[in-house]
Amino acid sequence: MNGNVPNGLIPRRSSVVTVAMVRLLYDTYNEYAEWLRRFRDYLYVERDDVDYYLLYDEYLQIIDYYRNRIRDIHEIILLQLN
Repeated sequence: MNGNVPNGLIPRRSSVVTVAMVRLLYDTYNEYAEWLRRFRDYLYVERDDVDYYLLYDEYLQIIDYYRNRIRDIHEIILLQLN
C-alpha cells in the first residue's frame, strides 16, 4: 500500500462508492415504479385487453420485488460498514 495513504482509507472509499451505487440503483427503481403507477390509469384506459392488464400487474410486482431486494441489500451493506 502507498505510504502516503492512511491505513483503512481505501476500504472506506470503496465502501462509500458501493453504498452510493446501491442507493442510486434503489432510487432509480423507486422513480421508475412511481412513474409506472402515475400512468397506470392512463395505460388502462387506452387498452381493452385483459392479458395486457395481467402482464402490466406482473411487471409492477417484479419492479416492487427488486426494489425491495435492493433496499434489503443496501441495509445489509450499511450494517456491515458500521
